[in-house]
Amino acid sequence: MDEATFASLPRLVELDLSHNPELQLDSRGYAFRGMSESIRTLRLANLTQEVMPELHLPYLLDLSVAHNRLTSLGADLSSNLTSLRSLDLSFNQLTQIPLVTSALQNLRRLSLAGNHLHQLGNTSLLGGAERLRQLDLRWLPLTHFEVRTEGVFSTTPVCFISVDLSE
Repeated sequence: MDEATFASLPRLVELDLSHNPELQLDSRGYAFRGMSESIRTLRLANLTQEVMPELHLPYLLDLSVAHNRLTSLGADLSSNLTSLRSLDLSFNQLTQIPLVTSALQNLRRLSLAGNHLHQLGNTSLLGGAERLRQLDLRWLPLTHFEVRTEGVFSTTPVCFISVDLSE
């Protein structure tokens, strides 16, 4: 995609580029330049992305990068997506919960379903658990699930509305 591909659409609120397996987004996110004031929902699912593009979208509320090949997220994600409330990372190649998720101050919904997470411990969501309302952990090959009386789930005021651990 060309730089600032969608800049001519200054009032665009929602963009769905999902299910375009031939589409490869530049790692610097140039295609999304010029959208930072308007875009609220961005869906980049099923693109076969291996690298999360840099997104400088401070007003983005909902991001889906499900069904890609992501193994990690860039550390700059939390500083560039300051309003993000919902993040769908399901069915990627993640082997651990990205630390950046704890720095997303407005994050309320997180889906990690179908990734390659084998362990979930008290410190896995450290810093972010008290803000989350929905956590999707379905279809994980969990071999270690730790919830102790001390740690993140007991010392912070966690108020999940739903946690899904089903198959």
